[in-house]
Amino acid sequence: VFPTADPRLRKLSEAASVDETTGLPDRESMEARLRACLESYAGSPVPFGVVAITIDTLELVRHRDGRNAVNAVLLATGQTLASTLGPNDTIGRWSEERLLAVVTGCTAPALLRAANMMKRLAGLEGVPWWGDRLPVSLSMGGTIVQPDDTPESLVLRAEAALERSVQQLGDYVVVV
Repeated sequence: VFPTADPRLRKLSEAASVDETTGLPDRESMEARLRACLESYAGSPVPFGVVAITIDTLELVRHRDGRNAVNAVLLATGQTLASTLGPNDTIGRWSEERLLAVVTGCTAPALLRAANMMKRLAGLEGVPWWGDRLPVSLSMGGTIVQPDDTPESLVLRAEAALERSVQQLGDYVVVV
């Protein structure tokens, strides 16, 4: 689930639990991943970023097509985003309608580029659904690790950036 060369992160990978809907690491696994990345950062300050992601179109899909369609969008979007990340990066299910990505070895401009690339690729095609295509539009908020960060402070900063993105009427990326 978390391919990596770092032995601490490899051990975490072997113990990861998976979200049933998306096939991605679940929240518990993502919290463990954040703790491991912060521990690694304390020993060797190579920056990493966290991106909170919401699918703007989920409410439309839920009202129009139902819960199974929402699950199809979550699965397809999660798998598309996972395929765009590097081998040491991770994306997982953070909450009912949110995903969280950890992007290693990057600066704020690189995190912004990575998030925009993920957003573009996820939105290229809709998700096939009964002869139709369900729309996918993403809002993302990201941040780079700071020396005194905890998993909670990192996620709070990423979620605050996500809220700024959503306020731009969605389909937008903000990195702070």
